[in-house]
Order: sequence, then structure tokens, then C-alpha cells
Amino acid sequence: MMKKTDLYRHRVFRIIPPLIDTLLLASGITLMVILEQYPTTQAWIAVKLGALIVYIILGVIALNRANNYRLQLISFIAAISTIAFMYSVARAHHPLGIFYLLVN
Repeated sequence: MMKKTDLYRHRVFRIIPPLIDTLLLASGITLMVILEQYPTTQAWIAVKLGALIVYIILGVIALNRANNYRLQLISFIAAISTIAFMYSVARAHHPLGIFYLLVN
């Protein structure tokens, strides 16, 4: 998409990203229900689900809404950073994720 190829305009590439985002959100909510660890009792889950929503918004900006290369690149880098943060929150089971090690 950032290379401005015509392949990106193909129907498959317009359908797959929203489908993946929906599956990610549904699997996160399903896992929360199965494990009975709700955001009101486990702060790290609330942060992780919130970061997932931020990731989805950044992805929409990077893939669809951005009208210039710079905004696309910034949104892409922020989305990748959000994924890394979500991973660190999941591994640490702490709302600060990797930053917990820095303050502890």
C-alpha cells in the first residue's frame, strides 16, 4: 500500500484487514469470557483490549484514511509499537507491560 501499487486496490486486500481486526477483537473478548478474567477485575486485560482498539484505529488510518505518505508511515509505526506493547502486557500480566520492569 505504501508503494502505491495497484495490487493494493484488489478486493481481497480491502476485505481481509477488517476481517482480521474483527477476529482479533472477538478472540480477545472470547478469551476474557472463557478465562473469567474481566477488565473490571484484571486491569491488564482492560489495557490490552484498549490497546487492541487503538491498534485497529491506527491500522484504519494507515491503510485507508491517511492521504499522505508521512501520516501512513507514522500510523504504521505506531500500530507496530502498539502490538509490541500488547505483547508485553500479555507476558507481564501487568498494565504497564514492559514499562513495569523500568519502574520496578
